[in-house]
Amino acid sequence: MISTLNLARIAKVVALVGFLLPWVLVSCSGEPVGQLSGIDLATGGLTTPDSSALRHTHGDPNLWVVVSLAAVLSGLMLSFLARGRPALLGMGALAVVSLAASGIGVANAGSGAPSDTLRPPPTATAAPAAGSGGGLVQVDLQYGYFITLAGLLVAIGACGAGLAGRARGPD
Repeated sequence: MISTLNLARIAKVVALVGFLLPWVLVSCSGEPVGQLSGIDLATGGLTTPDSSALRHTHGDPNLWVVVSLAAVLSGLMLSFLARGRPALLGMGALAVVSLAASGIGVANAGSGAPSDTLRPPPTATAAPAAGSGGGLVQVDLQYGYFITLAGLLVAIGACGAGLAGRARGPD
């Protein structure tokens, strides 16, 4: 039987893999401008379509996503350094921090991207899209973000179950 600590570790690895997948799709006037993974948000990178090739530009890092990524990595390291209840408590707390920080990070995703790439043309007169932060720029969540969320939620659940003593296996 798998222990709750190992289940939380696996879930954290799944969350970490989610950072490599697309988190947000940035559109301007309904046309895709760029797609950002969790790593792109954390480092300030942006992949944009440029005719037939993809162009990689650089913007400001999203500090909330950096905190989220650091919390996932710290939780994984803690799981190998500590055992039992302290490991479960630390991993659970860091998963909650990562979950909250990633939510805030994607809510502010459009603000950290390169402004010349994401700003609509000055002649545009359409109304702002709901939740886009203004202008014609719209940020849509992608599957990588949801994989990260699922991994973090499973990690929180596994840590909670281990702390409650319901499904405690050998640590």
